[in-house]
Amino acid sequence: MPFNYNFDKSRAAILYIAKTLGGSIDYHYFFKILYYANKKHLANYGRPVVADKILAMEYGPVTSNILNYLNELRHGNISDPNIIIDNTNIKINGKPDLDEFSKTDLECINDGIKNVSRNFNKRTQDSHDTAYKKAWEKRGDKKCSEMNFIEIAEAGGADKEMLDYIKECNESGDFILSDTHMD
Repeated sequence: MPFNYNFDKSRAAILYIAKTLGGSIDYHYFFKILYYANKKHLANYGRPVVADKILAMEYGPVTSNILNYLNELRHGNISDPNIIIDNTNIKINGKPDLDEFSKTDLECINDGIKNVSRNFNKRTQDSHDTAYKKAWEKRGDKKCSEMNFIEIAEAGGADKEMLDYIKECNESGDFILSDTHMD
């Protein structure tokens, strides 16, 4: 994965999305909003909102490290006073650190909150885009398969110039993830 995972930004995304939706959200809805935001940001700005490996799973794309973190909380292996997991519902007590996000990060997250369906079947169907389908088909007998960021950007409508930029950065290992990059 050419991007550097940032735990603090990921945690802020959990808190921000749940807070914006009244303090609680189920896993599936959360991950589809985050996927939408990552896809849109990749297509428009050349980097995801949250740099995390994205897996094609049965019910759609899921960010790997965030899923692991939430599951660790769920099973009581770790604790976070601001994030409580009740089965597969995320409930929050704290406020997100908005300094973790750029203006365009928040724009894409908010767009995801606005546009991702609250209906489970609809949002599942909507998240099964071409990037998802390519990864899902490659999984073989595994439960999931890693999705390709270039294919995600393409599914998000990235133009040729942006796709070339992402490919070039991917090949050189030269991604810049500062909040001012291309914003």
